[in-house]
Amino acid sequence: MSLIQSSLRAAYRGIRRAAVLDVKRLLHLPASAEVDQPVPAGYTLAVLGADELERRLAAGTAPASIGIPGRLADGRQNLIAAFSGGQVAAYVWLARDWVSAEENFSRSRHLGTSLQLPEGAVFVHTAFTEPAHRGRRLLGGMLGWARAGGVVGAERMFATMDWTNEPSRRAFKHLGFQPLGLIYRMGRGVIQCSLYPAAAAELGLQVATRCGGVRLAVG
Repeated sequence: MSLIQSSLRAAYRGIRRAAVLDVKRLLHLPASAEVDQPVPAGYTLAVLGADELERRLAAGTAPASIGIPGRLADGRQNLIAAFSGGQVAAYVWLARDWVSAEENFSRSRHLGTSLQLPEGAVFVHTAFTEPAHRGRRLLGGMLGWARAGGVVGAERMFATMDWTNEPSRRAFKHLGFQPLGLIYRMGRGVIQCSLYPAAAAELGLQVATRCGGVRLAVG
């Protein structure tokens, strides 16, 4: 990493702590691309419904960070989980139609960006792997399994992560995700602005009307 890049990242981290700017990388996996990542030995995968998630949260076999069962109520989301020894070892959420700001922010919830997805697309978000199970490429296994099993079919996928999150960027790059550019969300309260890549707009992805303030697609 160059000195200029290091300086920019340090400046961004300082601005981010002031909670007035959120910068995310936007990545895209075409519908034609395959996620050729097998499920590691010793793990089983499943789609969790609201009732199953509620039972597992009550029993302590799913971490509290996985989210609440109510998120599955409207049918636009799927929750994929990897299990080891009866416990949730990793999970990932897949959203259709639109993404709420609460599902797409880096550090400051009020700077989250709601997205309207094109038809035939899913948004990968809130992915997590327990520390003891990291390094086994469970995210790729879950996404490949979801496609192969018809959970999401051969749909294009979008994902975001904080601009400075290099481990996440490398993980998605390994799976074949391609960079589209950066999403900038800045401001406070009702005075906010979103800038997103023109390449994303050309694919049909837009900052949703649920996201207040000015919304601009930039090259």
